[in-house]
Amino acid sequence: MNKNIFKLFGLACVSLAFVSCSDDDYVVGEDSVGAFFPTGVETKAVNLEPGDSERTFTICRSTSVGSFTVNLEVNDPAGLFKVPSEVTFKEGETETTFPIQFDYNSLDLVDYQVEVTIPASQAFTYGTPQLTFTLGVLDDLRWVTLDGEAEYTDGFLSSLFGLDPETWNVQIQKKVGSKGLYRLVDPYGENCPLYDPEEYDPSQAYFLEINANDPAGVYIPLCEIGLDWGYGPMAFWSAAGRYLANGNSLSAIKNAGYCGTLKNGVITFPNKGLFIQMGGSLYYGNGNDAFKVVLPASENK
Repeated sequence: MNKNIFKLFGLACVSLAFVSCSDDDYVVGEDSVGAFFPTGVETKAVNLEPGDSERTFTICRSTSVGSFTVNLEVNDPAGLFKVPSEVTFKEGETETTFPIQFDYNSLDLVDYQVEVTIPASQAFTYGTPQLTFTLGVLDDLRWVTLDGEAEYTDGFLSSLFGLDPETWNVQIQKKVGSKGLYRLVDPYGENCPLYDPEEYDPSQAYFLEINANDPAGVYIPLCEIGLDWGYGPMAFWSAAGRYLANGNSLSAIKNAGYCGTLKNGVITFPNKGLFIQMGGSLYYGNGNDAFKVVLPASENK
């Protein structure tokens, strides 16, 4: 659909400067010989999928001369992952791999931490001696679709573009193990009264995630939404979500009145408590106090 927009009131134009930095070159003495994990890698997130039983990772050393066996010290609090106690480099090798093995069916829908450390006596002076893995089931597998649909009233587009607020039903999911982490599935897709196939990206699913784990401190993180009305791809979030991303605490944001609330199965946000990001600029949403998500009855038992 063509939309004639007369005014858009910009809240702020956000410009991000990316600084490229490189480590100083080190002059390594002959006594600095040992193993290390690839430069700059200290933590690694690993998504595990059905059918997985092993993942392999790289370990390096500072010289290719001779064979070299390095011990690995492993901290696995859950006791569900098997990591070898040592790795051997063959003559001429400066890198090799080691496996982390597991039984996928034994894993819960949570993240697991596993630390692998090279002993100081065998570690390269200028390398990374410890690698911390966060291993967990693929995120999309941690969400379950609730019985019944959510009733969603838009407060983003209606507020920004001066449209009458529309209400429609949307599939809603909840993250397993959470108190109130929800996401609306393709809220601006084909079921949306404002849907136009020429202005929506059908190549993937889009989600509007709403964190209501604290009913008095509800927020929306930055979510791509699949829409482009000619001003650039849109992304939605809440003021509280943005301030959290900038390093503020949820308690401080909540005390300042920026958070939404979940009361009696209904999620709302304060006036101008939502943001729309597009074309490099940020705009207020919910200036009309229209935003509302009514959770299905299955969540109000």
